Amino acid sequence: MNGLIAWFIHNRVAANMLMFIIVAAGIMLIPETKKEILPNVSLDKISITAAYPGASPTEVEEAVCMPLERAITGLQGIKDFHTAAKEQLCIISMNIEDGIDGADLLDKIKGNVGAISSFPSTVARPITKITEAPNNIASLVIAGNADYATLKTIAGNVRDELINLGVSRVRIRSNRSYEISIEVSEEELQRYNMSLASVAQAIRRNSMKASGGSVSTSGGSISVEAVGQAYNAEDFRNLILLAQPDGGHVSLGDISTIRDGLTETNQQTFFDGKPAIMLNIGQGDRENLLDLAQTLHEYAEKKNQQLTEGITVSIDGDTAKYFERRIELLVDNAISGLALVFITLLLFMTLRLSLWVSLGIPVAFLGGFVILYLSGGSINMISTFALLIVLGIVVDDAIIVGENIHRHHTLGSKGEKGAIIGVQEISKPVIFAVLTTAVSFTPMFFLPG
Repeated sequence: MNGLIAWFIHNRVAANMLMFIIVAAGIMLIPETKKEILPNVSLDKISITAAYPGASPTEVEEAVCMPLERAITGLQGIKDFHTAAKEQLCIISMNIEDGIDGADLLDKIKGNVGAISSFPSTVARPITKITEAPNNIASLVIAGNADYATLKTIAGNVRDELINLGVSRVRIRSNRSYEISIEVSEEELQRYNMSLASVAQAIRRNSMKASGGSVSTSGGSISVEAVGQAYNAEDFRNLILLAQPDGGHVSLGDISTIRDGLTETNQQTFFDGKPAIMLNIGQGDRENLLDLAQTLHEYAEKKNQQLTEGITVSIDGDTAKYFERRIELLVDNAISGLALVFITLLLFMTLRLSLWVSLGIPVAFLGGFVILYLSGGSINMISTFALLIVLGIVVDDAIIVGENIHRHHTLGSKGEKGAIIGVQEISKPVIFAVLTTAVSFTPMFFLPG
């Protein structure tokens, strides 16, 4: 260490070049470093979601959940799992054992799930993914004196427009989903000698998409698909339930009343006293918090000019402003710390020595941002808090080193000799003072997640 210090002091050009490289790299990489309110944290969980349209919880459990459970049982790395069989949906949540690579385990689970061949034809492809902590940065609120269906339609359009603008994570937070209700007349069932179970089976059989394989031709291979999925009330009205001997038929609309609307609920959302619906905006892996917030504000301002009178788009819970305040606090403290060091040194030392010692503070911080970028880190509330802690250490050490160099100059060791002796004499205490602070945080590296 002493030899390295002496070499840099004797070779001023190399030292200055290194300093300029650090400063230039830091200035260039700060805008490129990802900015977020909190870093994405893996919850050490993997989830499997599979939809089975029209199925009851019991049917979902037998046809979907049980095959999925058999596929993942025995895989090394799964601590435990929990299965929920709901109407039309199966959800399995797994906890990953400590020390297991989640990405490798995810690939194994996907392979086992993909090999299942016993699913009914109407079961959607299971979605397997690693569960991450929610990283919502704001909510977009659509409010106004309008019915819920209108607000939900606008919310769907807003979601699509935001995705087209590059906002990758937009989720409508709604307590009422779209629903098609079918009320079957008991008299009509008796008239045509049908049961409610047979009607349900006919709906499930006739409203579906099915692959018919492929046909090889001279021009290539042609995929064959039977498309019969019903999407709205009119489609369901036209479903054929029963063919009569005289060539006539009975459709679902003949024996039932079909309504296309929203589910009923006793929960309502209001914003500023008006009915509202909210969209949660999340930050993607490659998105910048400040750029994303600016996009949202510009979009909300433009959208408000397009909507009918009485309906507004507002931004609620914008976390970017907290991030900006933390950055302002960091910059203000860095500037005040730099000024404090320079003034303090100037009271007791020469102008040249005070200037160069003070410049070490911004150089050290810019070097820290270079390391942050190269290590794949981000500028967030935690990393800026760490920089605020380190700021005090850097300021203290700068004063100590500068004062010791000045002391040796006054004792007669002028120029490079005094600088070498002054730095070497204080280097070990300064290094170990910093290391003791670093060591106190090292247990965090061993925490899971």
